[in-house]
Amino acid sequence: MNEQTPIEPSEELPETFYGKNYGRVPTGAPKHKIMSYEEMLEADPGEIPPAAGAPGNYRPKPRRVSYDRYYDPDIAKLEDEHIWAKYWLAAAREEDVPNVGDRITFDIRDKSYLIVRTSENQIKAFRNTCLHRGRALCDHKGSGKEIRCPFHAWTYDLDGKLIWIPSEEDFAVKASGSLGLSEVKCDSWGGHVFINADPDSPPLLDALGPLPELFKDFPLEDRYTVLWLQLKVRANWKTIQEIFQEGYHVIETHWDSMAIFGETETSYDCWKYNDYGHVSRLVTPTGVPSGYFYDRVTIKQVVDQYVRLYCNQEPDPSRGNDLTDGRTYLADIKRETLSREYGVQVPEGNNARLLDFVKFCMFPNFHPWWGEQWPISYRFIPMGLNPEETLMEIRLTAPVPPGGERPRSVEPIVLDFGEDCTGHPELAYTGHIVNQDAAHMEQLQRGMRSAAQDRSYSILANYQEQQITYWHETYDRVLGLDKRQQQDG
Repeated sequence: MNEQTPIEPSEELPETFYGKNYGRVPTGAPKHKIMSYEEMLEADPGEIPPAAGAPGNYRPKPRRVSYDRYYDPDIAKLEDEHIWAKYWLAAAREEDVPNVGDRITFDIRDKSYLIVRTSENQIKAFRNTCLHRGRALCDHKGSGKEIRCPFHAWTYDLDGKLIWIPSEEDFAVKASGSLGLSEVKCDSWGGHVFINADPDSPPLLDALGPLPELFKDFPLEDRYTVLWLQLKVRANWKTIQEIFQEGYHVIETHWDSMAIFGETETSYDCWKYNDYGHVSRLVTPTGVPSGYFYDRVTIKQVVDQYVRLYCNQEPDPSRGNDLTDGRTYLADIKRETLSREYGVQVPEGNNARLLDFVKFCMFPNFHPWWGEQWPISYRFIPMGLNPEETLMEIRLTAPVPPGGERPRSVEPIVLDFGEDCTGHPELAYTGHIVNQDAAHMEQLQRGMRSAAQDRSYSILANYQEQQITYWHETYDRVLGLDKRQQQDG
């Protein structure tokens, strides 16, 4: 790379996030290919981790995605029938209910479910409905040796069996009978609790597809929630979800990170493995600038800037003069930090686990990340019956110290519609990034509603937006929209 004087910044950039401001990419700027992500993995020491390097086995065909699915109440009802009632949904984390008797609710659209730890090694899920007059048994979170309705005190044991009816002699039913709460299927993977309201649904493994194998060297069950953000947004859940299914938006939305993270080198893969599941992945490398910054910043500048801002130390002047050494140097610092803060020993080897953004998508709305760079998960949950309101959830996890028990989850930080993340300094750079993305969510929704009737559909990139294309290919099939389009000509 040739070191050149950076262009003048187009606006002030807080140095607490990305430091030196290299400005936005000017219109018409050429994009260079620095090195493919596959080549970076090959140049890194050690074996390539499957989660970052295993190739997908499917490439979706280009398709139009109509805008009506983002706001039409009739399509939202099809989702109720074919998705929310039939697919495995990430409902909680196991550390949300660490003790026997702990319970938490999972609400989606007009339905509510109760997630209860019934024994040390078992978690069950029930419809959140009292058998008496239908009152929700739990409003959000609770604990106890029994489940008691707050309206008339009908009481159930932790397995959902009805055990007490006040004034029982006045009722035709008896607490000693076989009555109990309506149970739904419940299973766990990676510390995440999943539910499925369809008793005839395939097992959770069918929905997970390659994820258990790809996460084998980074077990999510050995982690716990240290930051939990819930953001209310006036936009459809798919509108918001799609922002995080491509790196193409970085050039304008996250322009202040382009000198550190190589979004133009992002790798995309999709897996087709059965008719039920859907999994895809994107990977963005660290320690390399965007291809649009090829002639503005050197690898040494990238490494030094990252060390100062993210590692809070002065960089070693002898390290980071080329891409391979720079990535290895950053990975070494991350490895030392994990050992010091959590007692976790990450062996030397490939740098991807410590540096790169490796995000998966499991149909319909669960997005687990692999690796220590940003160990989070996303959920996008429709709120109530308005198809244009969503609860976006981010969980940041940390490794459980060796020999320790998984701590209880922290309480969520709930941001109301339009609330700025910068009002919560504990969110740090996570809040900054979410703010950048949130600026587009409602505007995307508004723009799609405003589109001309003959141009009311997305134009998607063949490669960089293939996660979105593949997701909607699955969505159209599940909802029967492909057949409807064929009938309409």
